[in-house]
Amino acid sequence: MAKGTSIAKAYKGNDEAAPQTGEVVQQIPVSQIVPCPTNPRGEDLGDISGIAASIRSVGVEQPLILQPADTAGIHVIAFGHRRFAGAKEAGLETVPAIVRAYTPEKLLKAQIIENFARADLDELAEAKAFQRLVKEFRYSQRKVAEEIGCTQAQVSRRIALLKLDKAALDALSERKITIHEAVDLTKLAEMPAAQRKKAVKEFLGSGGHNRRWVLERHLRTEKDRKTKEELIDKLEGEGISYIAKVEQYDTNERYLGQEGWGQGCGITVEEHENEPCHAATISDHSHRRLYVCLDITRHAPEGDSAVKLPDVELERRAAQEARSQREAAEEAFEETLLEARRERALYLQSLLGERPSAAEALERVLVHILDQGGFGSHQTSSHVHVACMMLGLKPREFEKDELPSYYSGDGKDWMGTFRQYLSDGGSHVPARAALALALAANEAGFTSKWDRDRRMGQLVEYLGYLERKGYKLSDAEKQLVAQPAAVEVQENVEALADAGEEVAQDDELVDSVPVAVTAAS
Repeated sequence: MAKGTSIAKAYKGNDEAAPQTGEVVQQIPVSQIVPCPTNPRGEDLGDISGIAASIRSVGVEQPLILQPADTAGIHVIAFGHRRFAGAKEAGLETVPAIVRAYTPEKLLKAQIIENFARADLDELAEAKAFQRLVKEFRYSQRKVAEEIGCTQAQVSRRIALLKLDKAALDALSERKITIHEAVDLTKLAEMPAAQRKKAVKEFLGSGGHNRRWVLERHLRTEKDRKTKEELIDKLEGEGISYIAKVEQYDTNERYLGQEGWGQGCGITVEEHENEPCHAATISDHSHRRLYVCLDITRHAPEGDSAVKLPDVELERRAAQEARSQREAAEEAFEETLLEARRERALYLQSLLGERPSAAEALERVLVHILDQGGFGSHQTSSHVHVACMMLGLKPREFEKDELPSYYSGDGKDWMGTFRQYLSDGGSHVPARAALALALAANEAGFTSKWDRDRRMGQLVEYLGYLERKGYKLSDAEKQLVAQPAAVEVQENVEALADAGEEVAQDDELVDSVPVAVTAAS
């Protein structure tokens, strides 16, 4: 407790430490004097270099107060520990002293007051001194406050420091936490040791406002724990068994039907309260009492209880059992499929060890693209539409009210037509169909300025391919190819997006494809 507190203000000096009428000042050898083991300051006397320098210059101006010598001629210091230490450092062989007898109670009280008044006293030393008055001399905290000159709350807070964990005490001694934070930590004293240790560690590892948040969180946890303990005690006082956790799966435990709780088994609390399997648990969050049946089999039709599960619950349990059996069967089936997959993997290894034809490989790739939407699931239908037009294929018309699987917008089965062409053709068909589909996907890049900007690199490569095949580029196409690449294209895309320009739908692709495309037979 620092100078300037209520105690230091109440005691400007200590009359006990001053010479009294009729007392004689003696020169006592330093070798016959020892510190008082109960001195509140302990061995921490602070910096005494200034006192030693003063003693070297003018000597010990105020005599020490010593207890009468014991049988060995040794005096115990009552007052003047710092002066004694300064005299030893100054090299004095004797010091002026007054011998005065004290009772342990009176001496401790006077030493506490002296230390409060004259120098800062470590908070833990202060706490220990208060605790001695309470335990050894049967002082109440109120009486300690009255004798020392402070408030009872001050005494209570100091004594509470002694309940801190070692980690917190060390942090306070090393000034890693403030006295106010240490007092806050004393609020955790009633926690179970393991939880308290965890809370203190987290508190010390935090900083700033986080420490307050950590403390409050753990205090809420502790409050919840105490509240739950009180509710459990109340339950047991009513003769109701308490169950910490309800295991509703693969056990016979079930919640009872109760208002506001959706997991009831159909038996009400009132019907069940006299059953031997009656119990309750406490909700962790709401602290609500939830009633439980510990052995639901007792209430089945063949069970020994007169309280039976309602029909709807029996039906639910039968459905649950059927579901469990079905899930077990499905799991077993999945295991057989997994085994088949392993066998299939071995077969595929042997298949790929042969030399497949290019046509066969292309056909499998095309089927995969069509099934999986390889060009983008929402685009595949439009690409197939255009590819069919390029190949000169006439699709089947959908009948009225018929629902097509891939609908391109004109009521024609382009997907079916493309698949039929792929399956009925010769060895050259897969390659021609794949090329048509790839060209249709490239043509999709010309439907709008947004598409062109987004796929500029792809379009430049595509036009270059056509030019190498003999196509003569128009002036507009040459200008398109000559546009600056990547960076400016990206800027154009972002600008278009910011302006909120609408992107043309893939259906527009149909109108952009020349119809005068000669089909291969």
